[in-house]
Amino acid sequence: MKKGIMSKIESAVKKAIGEGCEIEFRKVLKNNAKVLQAIVVREPDGKTCPVIYIDELLEKIENGSMDEEEAAIKIFDLYRNADTGGFGDISKILDRENILKKVVYQIINTERNRERLKDIPHRDLLNLSAIYKIIINEDDESQASITLDYELCNAYGINTSELDAAARQNTKEGGFFALPMAEMMAKIMGIPCPVIKDEMPAMFVLTNKSGNEGASVMLYKEYFAEVASKLKSDLYVLPSSIHEVIAVPTEGYEPWSLTKMVGEINDKEVAEEEVLGDSIYRYSLMTGNLSIER
Repeated sequence: MKKGIMSKIESAVKKAIGEGCEIEFRKVLKNNAKVLQAIVVREPDGKTCPVIYIDELLEKIENGSMDEEEAAIKIFDLYRNADTGGFGDISKILDRENILKKVVYQIINTERNRERLKDIPHRDLLNLSAIYKIIINEDDESQASITLDYELCNAYGINTSELDAAARQNTKEGGFFALPMAEMMAKIMGIPCPVIKDEMPAMFVLTNKSGNEGASVMLYKEYFAEVASKLKSDLYVLPSSIHEVIAVPTEGYEPWSLTKMVGEINDKEVAEEEVLGDSIYRYSLMTGNLSIER
């Protein structure tokens, strides 16, 4: 980002919020090595608002559809909404008890996040990694969260074992489901399920109740056991995105064609930071194990 634009945004934000505040620009490493530009506002009393991502605003400034003053107003609105949303003062949320009460899993691709994983506690799942985050605020359109790193865990005396035990319980309590693809498509299209049921192969979508980062179901094999029992078959598990996975019976599908399909969908239809990976997995009805399908 050009220094001139940064300086103008800083001046405009201070004018909107108050000259006593401190403005910090950060580059934040997100999922799959995607880097986002962010702004953090610290008030004179030391209170810091959540990180506000501004890449979209910067793009509009650079293409001339918005000026720095208009961007500052938008940033101020986001800042004000964050504060009134009950999580403007993060220090009130971050204590040992609340972290263990709120922490949940997020599943990400290990290889695509090698650099990021150096600084955050995680557990391995085949070629994926489960990291830990706190959901601060969530609605139908957005989610505010904090990813836990080693520094934060050490500050509150939380070891990886207790963090993982808390995340496992909290994530499962959030609720998962396995829904036939035909039912999901019928709901989306507003068509009675029988109309399209016979047109679609046996497919199940596995995700959580919020539909947000529901691929953490990969850590709970009982849901795959349920689908495999219904289909009386081993399953191929396709990483649709970080939000859900798709399970199909192994009979009638070629692994190479499914792998190719997943790769093409990731390239064309899934946002870069929401890609879970290009591998497909196999769930064994007999052993109850998940493995990478070679």
